Amino acid sequence: MSNLSQNAGAGTGMMRTLRVMTAEDHTLPERPEGFARAIIADVLTGSRAVLAVAVMLAIASSRFDWAAVFVTFAWITDFFDGRLARSTVHPTRLGDWDLRIDITLGIGILIGLGWSGWVPWTAVLVPMLVLGTLAIAMHNPSPTMLLLAYIYLVFFWVLIAERPLGGWLPFAALPLIATLDWGRFTRVILPVFFKGIAALARGERTPDTKPVLDEWV
Repeated sequence: MSNLSQNAGAGTGMMRTLRVMTAEDHTLPERPEGFARAIIADVLTGSRAVLAVAVMLAIASSRFDWAAVFVTFAWITDFFDGRLARSTVHPTRLGDWDLRIDITLGIGILIGLGWSGWVPWTAVLVPMLVLGTLAIAMHNPSPTMLLLAYIYLVFFWVLIAERPLGGWLPFAALPLIATLDWGRFTRVILPVFFKGIAALARGERTPDTKPVLDEWV
């Protein structure tokens, strides 16, 4: 009887151990904190690449009403993807592409303006080639920031001239976003721009490409 009791006890213990091991095997790994926010940030960043194509086609077709809507929405996604990415410790997959996608959006606008005949192709290709080559050769974001400033000034000029339905949206969104993101503008964007200009003036080339503006501060 004692042997039977011992065997029964051993069997019960083994069953308990197997149940615990099975439960542990089926336990899903916990997601890192902020995983969902990082995914949403990547989706917003990626959507801006799609909007770059949409803006180019809208401007090329002289649909400046839709172009104004697309550009405004792109700026909103840019604002929120950055905030979401900075609010989580989980790395985003497209964070390093944020500035490049911003440039893609600007280039889409400029190509669309050339395609539609609003801007001569020399005013499209020369700034792109000169400032783009300078940014790549010197590993410096300031030329691309100058290129974006030039593109949006031309785009605003066209909106004022065309006066499309909804053309007021970018004019309303820009100061609002600048106000909400004023801290980042003064702590990151302006310092990076002037630091890059100073490096260009000295003829300095950074050893590594830094596509994320925060890494330049």
